[in-house]
Amino acid sequence: MRRILPRYIRKEILPPFALSLCVFTLVLFMQNALELSNLIITKGVAPSNIARIVLYTLPPTLWLTLPISFLTASLTALSRLSSDNEVIAMNSLGIGLGSFLRPVMTLGVLLFLLTFAVGALAIPWGRTSLNQLVYRIFQESATAGIEPKVFNDTFSDLVIFADDVERGKNILRNVLITDYRGELPETIYAQSGIIHSNPDSLTHSLTLHNGAVHQYNARKGQYRLIHFQEYQLSLVTDVAPVVYSMSLGEKTYHEMTLAELRKAAQEGEPVKARSFQLHYYEKFALPFSCIIFGLVALPFGTRFQRSGKMIGFSWSLVIVFCYYLLLGAGRHFGTENLLPPLLAIWLPNLVFGLIGIYALFRASREIPQDRGFLDGTYGLRHAFRRIVKPAGK
Repeated sequence: MRRILPRYIRKEILPPFALSLCVFTLVLFMQNALELSNLIITKGVAPSNIARIVLYTLPPTLWLTLPISFLTASLTALSRLSSDNEVIAMNSLGIGLGSFLRPVMTLGVLLFLLTFAVGALAIPWGRTSLNQLVYRIFQESATAGIEPKVFNDTFSDLVIFADDVERGKNILRNVLITDYRGELPETIYAQSGIIHSNPDSLTHSLTLHNGAVHQYNARKGQYRLIHFQEYQLSLVTDVAPVVYSMSLGEKTYHEMTLAELRKAAQEGEPVKARSFQLHYYEKFALPFSCIIFGLVALPFGTRFQRSGKMIGFSWSLVIVFCYYLLLGAGRHFGTENLLPPLLAIWLPNLVFGLIGIYALFRASREIPQDRGFLDGTYGLRHAFRRIVKPAGK
């Protein structure tokens, strides 16, 4: 029984956990779906690069959804067992919460380690890899939309025609350009041109050689012709703002490694240092919520006897809302120096941890012979019952 029951509990939790993880991850990731589809359909970015973008931006989402999915799965599975009276049947055989505690907390510890690894390793790796990919996409976008012997409008307010395109060197041959960006439209012809990319500012420039600029003012009937040996144009592509919004710029707190956060927390102004301290402790506190959620789900999930199987999902949303409400309050108190950073970030874990322990102890009192509680040690169970038993009963 000691081996069968933990296996049974894990089999009940894992399917809803996988489903919840997929649903929550998809919901949070939908904010980037429109930009990704726009890159594929209208900007000509290769689907293989889109797949890499998805991979590199997935860790921050998983860092949030892993604890939430575990709480939802635990409450759903335990409420299902309770609504089908399986918990009552087990209690009648002396199988108490301790038999549920071990598999639930084992999964919680494993997910704590996984979530911590995602936050400490996968998110910084994804950030670095995404930046490198963005630079490459940006450089490829310089000539990706320019086809030889075709009028191309890849760049804003420019129409470019070239007899030949050397994509590896970003060289255009026999170039004809119509520029609508100025007060008067210009027609530019050049024997050759080279597109240069600046990844730091996400800008392109086109340097033309041996050509002329034709400008005609229809209102005044004036015509201007300017010959040049070298002429430079700035180019703007719609790919740049999209990829910039998904990466680049300064690193966010979550994208920094533990060493970078710790170093930043020891340097600079006190206000900024305190913010880095808060996010450094959050790298540990948020993954630890997997253990806290398992502790809370056990007594609450087993008490939903006649409320339906979906009550666990509903309560998981309420608990997650309250948890992040406390986390936001803790961040505010820590930022305003009303609480030490460590206590401010661990505040929701402390509150829900105490609630879970109290609810677990209360629930254990209702079981006649809890043979599995505290790993089957009768002495500890008996001592605990004597502590929580009201005087005179």
